[in-house]
Amino acid sequence: MVKGKLFIQGMLFYAYHGRHEVERELGQKFLVDMEASLDVSEPSKTNNPNHSVDEVDIYNTVKDILFKTKYTLTEGLAVRIAKEILKKFPTILSVKVRVRKPNLLVSGLVEYAGVEVELNRSDIES
Repeated sequence: MVKGKLFIQGMLFYAYHGRHEVERELGQKFLVDMEASLDVSEPSKTNNPNHSVDEVDIYNTVKDILFKTKYTLTEGLAVRIAKEILKKFPTILSVKVRVRKPNLLVSGLVEYAGVEVELNRSDIES
């Protein structure tokens, strides 16, 4: 097996999640980063796109999750994204998902707050 990494950084969405009612009503920006470990043996031999993971498909998966369900906690959103990626893309062995909120409701300066989760294929198969 040839292990590789696939990553997408800074997927930006405006969605309606959050602990506070104002976050869920007015919405806010979410930045999502994804890093996946995957088996690249087949695509590296065949150069066939059907043997690879399409970054556009991953982006659309993340987008669908952000827009179809509301989450109070960022932890739940991050885990849902990670689980869905593992379910939809069988060559991905593990995935790390980071969800960042750049517009934190504080009276000071904060670049962002967020959550990072990492799941392995075995985490969704049990």
